[in-house]
Amino acid sequence: MSIAFLPLILCTTPNILCIGDSITHGWARQVEWNCPHENCGSSRKFLERLETWQEGKRWNTIVFNCGIHDIYNGVPVEEYKANLRTIIHRLHADRVYFCNITPGRKDEVHGVEPEKVDRYNAAALEVMRVEKIPVIDMYGPAMEHREWWRPNPHDLHYTSEGYAKMAEIVQRAIANNPRKELN
Repeated sequence: MSIAFLPLILCTTPNILCIGDSITHGWARQVEWNCPHENCGSSRKFLERLETWQEGKRWNTIVFNCGIHDIYNGVPVEEYKANLRTIIHRLHADRVYFCNITPGRKDEVHGVEPEKVDRYNAAALEVMRVEKIPVIDMYGPAMEHREWWRPNPHDLHYTSEGYAKMAEIVQRAIANNPRKELN
């Protein structure tokens, strides 16, 4: 192979890291981006494990999410907001994006109910506005496409088709908003 093709090969392997919960893992697998095998859990666990997950690298792009586990682990909203700010400032990336929390379910066994999701999403949006981090809306499309939801009314996860559509949403958001840089 000619060395002239090396830049083309290197450019096809994205330097993108996705850190989040099992829902993030579901859509990140669809695009084969880097994703820790470990569920990020709450923003508390996220902070504890962040350096390990970043693998000592500077990434071109990091897409992150946390919040569902904050709800069912009882992390107060104000602490969640403070943790998000700290996470943002500890990310090693040229571009950073945040995915909001997908819909809760009425009477969900862990307490991840719609009203709580709305409250935590509003808190995250407030932080992201101040920090100038683009937010990728996963909540709205998931609400519009209930066919993506798994049939169990207490399961917060999605079908393979749902995860594939979520991956497309993230890819489009990154392609359409490539300029956010973090120091």
